Amino acid sequence: MGLGVRRGFLIRVVRQQTPWSAGFTHNERFIPLHTNTLKRRRGSFSAVTAVAVFAGTATTTMLTPPVAQAAEINGAVTGVNIVATTIKTNTQTKVTTNWAVPNGTQAGDTFQVVLPADPFSGITSPNFTLTDTDGSVVANAVVVGRTVTFTMTAYAANHVNVRGTAEFMAKVANNATLGAQTPVIQTTGKTFTDNVTVVAGASQGDNTKVGSVEKNATTGLPFFAWKIKTGEVTSAQTVTVTDTPVAPLTLDCATITVRVAGTLRPAAIDSCTPTKLVVSTNMTVGQSMLIQGQSVFPAGATEGDPFTNRAVIDIDGDAKNTQYTVKYPAAGGTGTGDQFVSVGDYVWLDANHDGIQQSTEQGIPDVGLTISRTDGAPVTDYLGNPYVPDAATGADGLYTFTNLPVPPAGVNYTVTIDPDTVPAGYFPTLTGQGTSATDSSTGSATSSGLTALGDRDDTLDFGFWKPTPQVDIEKVDAASNDADTSDLAVDLGMSPGSTDLAFTVTNPGNEPLTTVAVKDVVVSNGTVTDLVCTFPDGSTGTTWAGPWQPAVQFDCTAKLAGVAAGTVLHQDRATVTAVGQTSKKPVTDTDDYWAKTTKTPSVCVGDYVWFDANHNGIQESGEIGVPGVKLAITRTDGKPATNADGTTPAGQTSAADGSYHFCGLSVLPTGVQYTVTVDPSTYPAGYVPTLTGQGTSATDSSTGSATSTDLTEDGAKDDTLDFGFWKPTPQVDIEKIDAKGNDADTSAEAVDLGVSPGSTGLTFIVKNPGTEALTNVSVSDVVKANGSISGLSCTFPNNTVGLSWTGPFAPGAQFECHATLSGVVSGAVLHQDTATVNAVGELSKTPVTDADDYWAKTIEPAKVSIGDYVWFDSNHNGVQETGEKGIPGVQLAVTRTDGKPALYASGATPSVVTTDANGGYAYAGLAALPAGVQYTVTIDMDTVPAGFYPTITGQGTTATDSSTGFATSTDLTKDGDADRTLDFGFWKPAPVIDIVKKDIKGNDANTAAEAVDLGMAPGGRALVFTIANKGNEQIKNPTVSDVVISNGTVEDLSCTFPDGAEGLTWTGTLSVGGWFKCTAMLVGVEGGAVLHQDRATVTGTGAVSGIPVKDRDDYWAKTKEYKVVQVQLDRYRWGNAIPGKAPSVKYGNKIAAMDDDARLAYGEDFWVGKGLAKPYTDKKTAVVRVTVPVDASNQDIIDAVNKVIVGGFNTLATTAKLGTVKGSGAVTDAFIMPAGATSVDPWGPTKAAQVFLGRSLVAGK
Repeated sequence: MGLGVRRGFLIRVVRQQTPWSAGFTHNERFIPLHTNTLKRRRGSFSAVTAVAVFAGTATTTMLTPPVAQAAEINGAVTGVNIVATTIKTNTQTKVTTNWAVPNGTQAGDTFQVVLPADPFSGITSPNFTLTDTDGSVVANAVVVGRTVTFTMTAYAANHVNVRGTAEFMAKVANNATLGAQTPVIQTTGKTFTDNVTVVAGASQGDNTKVGSVEKNATTGLPFFAWKIKTGEVTSAQTVTVTDTPVAPLTLDCATITVRVAGTLRPAAIDSCTPTKLVVSTNMTVGQSMLIQGQSVFPAGATEGDPFTNRAVIDIDGDAKNTQYTVKYPAAGGTGTGDQFVSVGDYVWLDANHDGIQQSTEQGIPDVGLTISRTDGAPVTDYLGNPYVPDAATGADGLYTFTNLPVPPAGVNYTVTIDPDTVPAGYFPTLTGQGTSATDSSTGSATSSGLTALGDRDDTLDFGFWKPTPQVDIEKVDAASNDADTSDLAVDLGMSPGSTDLAFTVTNPGNEPLTTVAVKDVVVSNGTVTDLVCTFPDGSTGTTWAGPWQPAVQFDCTAKLAGVAAGTVLHQDRATVTAVGQTSKKPVTDTDDYWAKTTKTPSVCVGDYVWFDANHNGIQESGEIGVPGVKLAITRTDGKPATNADGTTPAGQTSAADGSYHFCGLSVLPTGVQYTVTVDPSTYPAGYVPTLTGQGTSATDSSTGSATSTDLTEDGAKDDTLDFGFWKPTPQVDIEKIDAKGNDADTSAEAVDLGVSPGSTGLTFIVKNPGTEALTNVSVSDVVKANGSISGLSCTFPNNTVGLSWTGPFAPGAQFECHATLSGVVSGAVLHQDTATVNAVGELSKTPVTDADDYWAKTIEPAKVSIGDYVWFDSNHNGVQETGEKGIPGVQLAVTRTDGKPALYASGATPSVVTTDANGGYAYAGLAALPAGVQYTVTIDMDTVPAGFYPTITGQGTTATDSSTGFATSTDLTKDGDADRTLDFGFWKPAPVIDIVKKDIKGNDANTAAEAVDLGMAPGGRALVFTIANKGNEQIKNPTVSDVVISNGTVEDLSCTFPDGAEGLTWTGTLSVGGWFKCTAMLVGVEGGAVLHQDRATVTGTGAVSGIPVKDRDDYWAKTKEYKVVQVQLDRYRWGNAIPGKAPSVKYGNKIAAMDDDARLAYGEDFWVGKGLAKPYTDKKTAVVRVTVPVDASNQDIIDAVNKVIVGGFNTLATTAKLGTVKGSGAVTDAFIMPAGATSVDPWGPTKAAQVFLGRSLVAGK
């Protein structure tokens, strides 16, 4: 019942952006909604809420947002975490996310998480779902490559504050950059980073198995990819590998590959089943084997389930066990959200007791109601607070329960009415009438559809009424005559009279009725049978428990029969009784019917028994009747056939002309017929019934019995009950022709099929020329001389295919068979084959057969040849040249490009050929080929000398070039054609890589004796590396490293590869003679006895041979130890100084002076304040620090001081003692200060003497 029907209401609309408001009352709270705008392809919307207040009670209603297409949800992901901080290449690692979507999110809206290509190669988890605690799907996650797309379900539209988590497994790429990384993870509208350290995964050793979890791009499911590697054998040996997955893991045999020395060897696979793989092959010195494959995880595998593949590697009886285990990738997550709903509606007086609320009907006030949950849990409000469960209807009969939480799945709210509060004498009205909005419930009503934010169920209504029971029955005959008095008695015609009776029974009161019973009792003359009623609930009978609703009627039927002619009229009385369902008051009603009859009717059936000469199932002129056939008559309803006078009809026998009749029979009721049946013991000898269903009903035939039409009126007849017979004659025929229509069924007509071996298609036409259908049809074709028949197959008339058919094969029908004749060779003996068809008459059981021959011959075929040369291409230029030698002992095989087997002209199959001592080979005498078909020669790589590889193709001319693996001839269509250009060249690769490392000054220093002096510690120097390919084979994947063995650090190693790429590993190929450079910085070389040593290494792999190559170069260096010396500088004028005494620094109230013992002592010679004048002028002092080697001399220190001398001080020039050398003018003295000394405390904490270093004195002054 909509809000606008009876309720005035106020709508408060808010755009809520705050958390739950604590200021609202229990009945008026606002729900918090995100106002994030979703990025939609057409327009956008924000979720809004409306609070509707009715009679002082608030209910919250969700206003439906406009319909929009699926949106991308910006900022849905709130956090991404790579769980492990250290990850290994070629392994899985778990990634977790937190997410929250804005309110108003719709089903189909999406957001994504995209992992970077470095360090990740993809996501190995299968598609998964995010579910809430009761299992509802909140979002579906689809994984493609490195991207997870989350698609929200309708859950998001039905909840607010929808949020959750997700987790999945990512594959760390094999080529991921090693070391510390900060991967950038893209999500819809937002970017995240995380810190990880990428380290190299374990490398595979000899005789081991390794694996990883990979993802099938088509199915989206993960699988276990693995490989087994054997060591190189040291002698010719048999190597057997047995691989067994641990159940329930299984092998995918279609994915298994085997390589020996890098060459595919599928023949090495002995057997493979889902539970076991056996590989066995012979190997020569230096060869190793690599087996790769996939294993299938079982259905139902879950996160963290371990799966193991085990292998045994047996090298000539020496068995080595190995296995590898992976874990099934994690995938999943959670989701949750909040909701609230309302229920209620109306209690009313249903004046017309139809169970439907109508505008003129009044509400019932003050009726009490209680709300509960169907799971028995207490009712709370949507915040989880206690809820008052009782309410009463208002003056208009309305009520509402609001602010309820969305019930869990499968749980609903039930409103129960208090019967003690319903007005006296009122009873619940009908239920299940009208619509859910206008119907009524009895006692209680349960909500539905409360799944979304703001849902309401205002359909919980209760109607009441006051009962008045009544019943009525009316009866008429088939002609609608009421005839409820003797004056109105109906004339039923011929005796015995009958008619159908129809009863209409109605409930005209306002109360449902129960215990309903209908009967019809004959008062006189005749019988009433088959009384049956179809009650309103669809049940049938004469009694019904009800309830029978007011204004509802039902119908009954019966049959009146046996009304005899005479003075006594027929009378029967129909009665209906019932009881008021609520009031329990019994009610009844009756209706009579009167009738009479006048005469007795009769009918007739019969016709004809005849010989169907042409077996077409139709009576025709010239065909004669069959006398002496006996026939009997019955009724289709199982009752005995009677004559009109009540006697039993006698059996009939066909007359001389084949005719027969049953006349004077009783008229039958509608739907009942007479059946005439033939006595099969009286069939004419050798004859069987003819076809049925041909011609018209007047000229057709029946088999065994025939049934009349309805014969319901006096004088009616059916003279179409006919029976035809015929005598079967079975025959069969087969005719065979070739593809050109030649019959050739004698040797004189033998067809020339052309060049031997000859072939042609054959067509067989099989017919039934007889008058009888055939069964057990079979076709064969037997070669009696020269050639073979294959592919014989027939398409029978019912479209089945084969060589035998159960039939029936109808007269005049035919079918075709086809086969291929081949292998007819030339010579004196002609080809002959005989086709045969066998069958059996369907009725006569007579076997029939027919046969047809075909003859043919051929002529001698044309011959062609191919071949040439297998050689050692010493200079690897792909061209055969003088001086290059052939390779003997190499095996080659020949095939045709159209897939047919290669043959010699004689028809024999060519065998494998082997090159001679000069490398030559040839196939001569091969059969010429059709235009467009060529011969292909394939080389057996296992017979090529070890270590040899195919040379370059496409060089030189067709006569001097080389092919790899196989070579195809030109067209060879005529006798004598030849192609001697099918050549195969090989070379032996010798890969070499070289690395040279020098410092920026060109020092190689690759031994300790050549260690470079880097000066004062800590020392450093830029390093330059040159890497070159000095072999005869390209080198792929060159990788450079530099490891410090002692003392120091090598930083910033980087290479610039030939294609401009930078790094330490290059995925490209270094050409022969090619080179590139790398640079690095050596730092932190300390002094002392330990020299610096670092070792640069380059590795790579021969691009063709797969041979690993490596080179290295060392660099040695050293530095000196150092010390810091603190020097005090004093400047003064020599002037009036006392000879041999030099004033220096004031300390407190003392003056320090220097003796001639070359020390500046504390407290010597002069005192300030004792009357002695200061013997100097222009005094100035400073302190400098210098770094020098630990073994530096005073002169070394002076040199260092002079480099940093401060302004106003003279450069030091002498180390002479003061007692012997004097000076004049401005003089600088220098003293080495003791440990801990400062400019404030020049003698340090121990007041030690300073040591004289030097001065600027010029000698002799």
